[in-house]
Amino acid sequence: MVSAGDMHGRSACRVPPRLVLVLFVAGTVLGALLLYQASWRFRQFVRGVTRPAPAAAMPSKSMYDQSWECFSGRPVTPADISRPPADYDYRFTVAGHLRSEVDPRYPFIGSFVTGMERIRTASTALAILGDIQTTTGEENWDLYDAAVRTRVSGPVLLALGGHDIRMRPTREESLEWYRARYGPEYHATRLGRSLAIVLCTLDYPQGFDGAQLDFLMEALREAQTDDTIDHVFLFMHRVMWFWGNERYRNVIPLANATSIDAAGDLDRQQTIRHPFWDVVFPLLRELAVDKPVYLFAGDVGKNAPIIYDRLDGVHLIATGCRGYLPERTWNHVIDVYVQGKDVRLVTVGLEGVPLARPEHYDLDYWAGCSTR
Repeated sequence: MVSAGDMHGRSACRVPPRLVLVLFVAGTVLGALLLYQASWRFRQFVRGVTRPAPAAAMPSKSMYDQSWECFSGRPVTPADISRPPADYDYRFTVAGHLRSEVDPRYPFIGSFVTGMERIRTASTALAILGDIQTTTGEENWDLYDAAVRTRVSGPVLLALGGHDIRMRPTREESLEWYRARYGPEYHATRLGRSLAIVLCTLDYPQGFDGAQLDFLMEALREAQTDDTIDHVFLFMHRVMWFWGNERYRNVIPLANATSIDAAGDLDRQQTIRHPFWDVVFPLLRELAVDKPVYLFAGDVGKNAPIIYDRLDGVHLIATGCRGYLPERTWNHVIDVYVQGKDVRLVTVGLEGVPLARPEHYDLDYWAGCSTR
């Protein structure tokens, strides 16, 4: 039998229900915090950065980290910077990979829009190398018209990227919408005594035979015999020359995704046969004997701002901006100055940081940045 004293003692030790609830909630929260901290430490351990290391010893965590180290670790000297010539016949501007996920005002890089006045007053044309926006809608094209296209005194030459053609449910419907508003996706025009050719590389290396290849070859052959053409410029999005040539194996991983083999198979990418090296480049090489030939592609910028090469007299320039965090220091455009038969390239930084001439960022410059 339980005595009254025992009952009194048990009653006195009883914990109030409200306190039990408070203790339960506090314990649950504390347990969750401890679990989160343990999980975070485990992820950091797996990444190999459990405790901060000196900058020189910090392991590279991505291709961007490595390319940024190369880029920032070789400071630009005055000798590396190309200056505009005192006299020139005309100038046009080239811009690649302008899409932005940072600036709330535009689907493209705000500093590019800020610099449009300089382009409007001094450039006879603007060539945009694709991916001017991240998510395409008609409202973004309206912004493009208002902020960019209508502010250029001459033609705007847009080489479409995959991010630009998403206005309709299918690719073909989107292209039809684009053609109705802006004209054909590949075409040629004259800039002074220069021939400018815009290509559509949305599915490259597939889908570049047939009508577009015939158009390109005919335009290049006419340029060979036309005495009123002194230079040839080609504009595209995907980096055509990154397929089918072992020469570019070490810099391919620095390109954006659509200029890298979909499966990441660099061996396959270097052996695949396609029209550029077999058909197009031999004619470009012949042209370059008498007339400067420049190719610009815009499917870079995420990992490297400019990758320059000159092969058999043909200038090959991949150029693009980084419109998302972290670093934006290397956002830029390239001004192309033409005087007679001479061509000079000048890199113009958009973020107030001096950048070297495009030729400075050649294959040797990036040689230590690739690990794939």
